[in-house]
Amino acid sequence: MKSNLILKFVIGCLVIGVLACEKRQEPTPLVNEETENNSSFEKAVGVPTGFFLLAQTTGVKLYKKNYTGGQPDYVQEIDLTKAKVKLLQTGLNATTTQTSPCFVKRLVYQNSGSTLSYWNQFIGSNPKMFSIVNLQFFGDPGDKCSSTRDQMAFPIKQANTLISVGYGNNESYQKRSFELYSTYANITETYTNTSNAYSAVASALGTAPTVAVGLHPTLADKGVNIYKPRTFIGIRDKNGDGKCETLYIYASKLARQTDARQVLLDFGCLRTIMFDGGGSTQLCYKKADGIVTTPIYTSRTVPSALAVIGG
Repeated sequence: MKSNLILKFVIGCLVIGVLACEKRQEPTPLVNEETENNSSFEKAVGVPTGFFLLAQTTGVKLYKKNYTGGQPDYVQEIDLTKAKVKLLQTGLNATTTQTSPCFVKRLVYQNSGSTLSYWNQFIGSNPKMFSIVNLQFFGDPGDKCSSTRDQMAFPIKQANTLISVGYGNNESYQKRSFELYSTYANITETYTNTSNAYSAVASALGTAPTVAVGLHPTLADKGVNIYKPRTFIGIRDKNGDGKCETLYIYASKLARQTDARQVLLDFGCLRTIMFDGGGSTQLCYKKADGIVTTPIYTSRTVPSALAVIGG
């Protein structure tokens, strides 16, 4: 009898230990997230548990999830057949001799002050603008820019024009490309170009009219298991026609890379990409009463942003 009790106790401890290990394990990073979400799953997925609709306009919904003792997640769902997404930046376009120009840095939104925000600069030409988030990684490794400007780390292309080659194509981070078309988007499996030469980057970016190179959501280590602000993008083929007409933008003050990626996968995304986070992550949006609010604010100015414009 005593030996049976001991055996049951040992087995019970082993089971508890296994469960505890499973609970602590991070999601296994996938080289291709498309293996997780097949077409049948795509048609069945809904809004993940805990998220509620915070604001909306034609073709755009903004969801929020609160966490006890933590910081909320914000996820925008954009139907690119009804709304549009626009890259915002201010600077000179890249040339074969000036491959990585300096861009003016701004806040996404500012109520007052001398710094002209992206919202204030672009709302006049985009009156249906719903929200703005930060985008590209940046810096000034050669100290060639003034204090109010910086260079893009990775390539950006807009309206079929190469805006910046970037200074970091040869950095060891595993990269991806976010490609934006008129009514759908794509995120490439990898971006393998390692040259900062104008011709090499122009060729690598392909034929998509708007492209921003970012980082793999889990295999590029930007403090992969550290809780800090994050900006991620995901894509979803909601109607199963082979093109991802639905775009998701994730922003949070406090998340790990695995958390941000998992939230987007829970929304049904086929693939995700990471953009600048930390002190750069910021989000503003227009409420139903027309007032612009900034749930994720930072004092850091950034040289590029992404605007969501309702239909």
